[in-house]
Amino acid sequence: MKKLSELWLYSLLVAVMALGFTACSDDDDDVDVKQLEGRWGLTCDEGWETYDGGKDSWKDTYDPENPTEDCQIITITKQEDGLYKMEAIGYSESRGWEDDGTIIFELKGNKMIPVSGDYEELVEGFIVKSVSSTQLIFESKANYEGNSYYNKITFKRM
Repeated sequence: MKKLSELWLYSLLVAVMALGFTACSDDDDDVDVKQLEGRWGLTCDEGWETYDGGKDSWKDTYDPENPTEDCQIITITKQEDGLYKMEAIGYSESRGWEDDGTIIFELKGNKMIPVSGDYEELVEGFIVKSVSSTQLIFESKANYEGNSYYNKITFKRM
């Protein structure tokens, strides 16, 4: 699970990646880009994964201002070429805050389509479920090595 919770970034990009979602009207809503950009702290990581015929579910809560193991902070910025960059740092009780990967993505409606970066081969896509001045919620799905993965990630603006 820890490996997967760290992989939320790629899942997110998040959405960002070639998502196998069926297009629904609410999946195609445009994202308020000005709200998306900024620094976000992970507050909830929930989802499931299947592997070897089993299924593991989780729901972990975090406070990025008082971090515990696996807490993350992401920073999303718009690049000059119209693409977006998501940089993540993760918290480890033994090492503190450290680089946790970067993904470059384009935004199409509320879908984040990865262009390059860490973990991009693992994520099928990210959807921005909601974004406001205080909260950001992503959903992602992935298939890898015959396993599947679903993740809902909630952040607060920092």
